[in-house]
Amino acid sequence: MTDQHQDDQATAYTVVARWMHWAMAVLICLALMFGFVMDDQSGTELASSLARHSSAGLLVLGFAILRVFWRLGYPPSRLPKTVSKLQALAAWAVHLALYGFM
Repeated sequence: MTDQHQDDQATAYTVVARWMHWAMAVLICLALMFGFVMDDQSGTELASSLARHSSAGLLVLGFAILRVFWRLGYPPSRLPKTVSKLQALAAWAVHLALYGFM
């Protein structure tokens, strides 16, 4: 096995983590879309969009909680050796902020 292949495997996320990542991306996009269309609606259309927006938001919250527990059991892979300490700190801070925004 080559060193590059070993590095690729060492930085790979689990299949479950990747599925949760993309499910969250889709749900967040849907929640945003339902939220934006509510501006132009009223009556039953607004109530329907609000229900969809709220449902998507609750699913995002549920997935975010699941992801936190998943990461506790399956910590992320180490960063490549070429990443400086400052970059690693920045990556950690941005990752933490993204979890907060979710």
